[in-house]
Amino acid sequence: KDDNGDTALMKAVREGHSEVGNELKLRGVDVNTKNKNGESAHQLSLNWDLIAATTSNDVESARHLLQQGASFLGKNRFGDTGLHLSALHGHDDIVELFLDHGAPVNIRGGNQGTPLLLTIECGHLCTARILLNRGADLELCDSNGRTALMWAARVDYPDIVGELLVR
Repeated sequence: KDDNGDTALMKAVREGHSEVGNELKLRGVDVNTKNKNGESAHQLSLNWDLIAATTSNDVESARHLLQQGASFLGKNRFGDTGLHLSALHGHDDIVELFLDHGAPVNIRGGNQGTPLLLTIECGHLCTARILLNRGADLELCDSNGRTALMWAARVDYPDIVGELLVR
């Protein structure tokens, strides 16, 4: 185990190395051993699959994985959750799914980004509206001190700038 209590199997799962993970399981590695965060390799595997479903906009798989116990708080290796990734890609149905399951709308990810900051950076007006209507904070900044309005102005999305100014 490392300093966080992660096993070799957990490391393989986090990095998406399914063949290594399968080999370790075949050799009897316990999938239920927990790290210091209380996560098992099984839980990490569910979370990894949820991130993959989110990225590919597979709403049904994401819904099923959440029902199976995947955590909407699970993060990829860059520190972003499924909500961050669905906002980044403008996957509105998955954004709504995560929020309906209790994902915090202002959760911080890599570079201290929020789902709103990521969706604005990529110009997804509809997704921005969903997040704003669900309580996204316009005043939160990323690690560079940029707010949502600063991002919208920086990347030249006048429709989003207008939406933010009326809020």
